[in-house]
Amino acid sequence: MKDKPTSNEILEIYDKCKSNYVKSGLQEAFSEDNRFYELDFKQDLNIPKEFEKDATVLPTARDRLDALVDHTDVSHARVFVNKKGESGTSKESAEMLRKFALGLIHRTNVEADISPLRVSAKHFWLHGITWIKTVWDADNWISRPFKKEGESDESFASRVDSWRNETHSSLPVIIQAVNPSNIIPDPYNNGRNFVFEVRKKLVYDAKRSSFKWNNPKGLKEDAEVEQIEYSDKDYRCIFIDREPVWKVGGGVIKHKYGFIPYTAIESGLGNVDIEGNPTKRYVGILRYMKNLLISQSSIYSMCDILTKMETMIGGYIKGADASSIGKITQSYGKWWPVGQKDVEFKRWERSLAPREAYAHLMYITDLIDVHSAPRSMFGLGETG
Repeated sequence: MKDKPTSNEILEIYDKCKSNYVKSGLQEAFSEDNRFYELDFKQDLNIPKEFEKDATVLPTARDRLDALVDHTDVSHARVFVNKKGESGTSKESAEMLRKFALGLIHRTNVEADISPLRVSAKHFWLHGITWIKTVWDADNWISRPFKKEGESDESFASRVDSWRNETHSSLPVIIQAVNPSNIIPDPYNNGRNFVFEVRKKLVYDAKRSSFKWNNPKGLKEDAEVEQIEYSDKDYRCIFIDREPVWKVGGGVIKHKYGFIPYTAIESGLGNVDIEGNPTKRYVGILRYMKNLLISQSSIYSMCDILTKMETMIGGYIKGADASSIGKITQSYGKWWPVGQKDVEFKRWERSLAPREAYAHLMYITDLIDVHSAPRSMFGLGETG
């Protein structure tokens, strides 16, 4: 490939990369991660059909993952900046750049509705990889005013001063946490050469984006189109419905970032196998304990169902007047009185869950703890 790719070459590469990721099963693995985090696996508990409505999915998956996210510090990052020399000016310049980066991290955490860095930490533990996107957003930059015709020097100077004051709180750098399901990196170099970001959009939204897409096929407003964004260290290209949105440079423009605007951070819980399978490489904390989660909720549900049944246990009656008794009612375990009749109430034989079932439930919970939660999360010391 030449230094500058064409839009057709980018689409060919995208089709190849997408085919590789579809074959790998990575998207399905991410979907399963989400399904277990959202506790949407009641159908896997294998509870008898007549008791399905009483099945309970324990929130263990969410508890474990959210605890790991809470223990991931996204507010007190350590920032290091390389010095350009040994002079005092170089040291001051590096220190100012370091403080700027710390301020950018703080602003990102406090200004967004949900901190992108916390969202990123959740992707990290849930999927085994997180993608952080850093882009320049010109809409967040206040343009310098120009002197109007006939405007006095004093008036213009006043507007320039106001502009300078406003730019102190204006920073056109945006940090976003992109869901790994929307990212297709270079499959042969782990995103080192290029990255695709893919997402669905309504035609209504695409027509009103800053790209000025004109809907060449005349699709309806509520139809969905695919937006593909390609980035390497030098060039960007955005497609909507496989048509480049920029009309200059053949749809491929040169950016001035100096780097690919996507940063991948891996959990390291996976394995780089001989085939480079991304499904085995990008592994979150829930990936290999799903059967334990199913078993835990299944045993709890069965114990819970038996307990509910035994709380209001029924029975039968004996005695000379037993045949004269009509409806028999019971409330909070107490039989309703039937007067002076010769009747004896007998309870059915009890069938509570055995103690072994509760012991097994605790054992499964211990196995989940060992797999997902370090001892330090419980206030215990670590060895070594």
